Amino acid sequence: MSHIMVEFAFDVVQVAAAAYAPEAYHSFVDYEKPHGFARFLALVYRPIPKVGPFRALRFSVPTPEAERLFLASFTATRERFRQSLDAVSAGRLRLVNTNCDTGRPTARGEYAMADETYDELLGRLADHAFTTVSEPLRANLLAYYGDVDSLPAGTAGERKRSATIRQDLSLLGTGQKP
Repeated sequence: MSHIMVEFAFDVVQVAAAAYAPEAYHSFVDYEKPHGFARFLALVYRPIPKVGPFRALRFSVPTPEAERLFLASFTATRERFRQSLDAVSAGRLRLVNTNCDTGRPTARGEYAMADETYDELLGRLADHAFTTVSEPLRANLLAYYGDVDSLPAGTAGERKRSATIRQDLSLLGTGQKP
């Protein structure tokens, strides 16, 4: 979703600067004019007054400061991407597991979806007796969970999930089969 928002924001900046995409680009990205349901939604959306509860639907032009921040972040991201490509070419790419919102390494409890994803990964690896776990992945999982005694244990479901995670981490750390 964030990729789509960046694409849209970039397109808005380009259109505002009158840098319209040529027809060849539309062919390249397989652009199609909206039809069917999308056109119906546009027909319904247009007459809605943009006041009161519908005020959020109103388009607002980004301020110069917001545009500057967006362009600066976009430039920084493009530069990091270029550096990563250079590192791949040189055979020395090392990707750090970074929270893209904060720029810091990922940590348990900061982002619920990341926690759920790590929990699911750990569970799936446990289902296969940790046979396919590489040492870097093992180290990453153990580092992510850190102190297993600090796992949430408020509700009965959380206690059960925490117990399963503790057991799986114990087996992962020792290399035993579940």
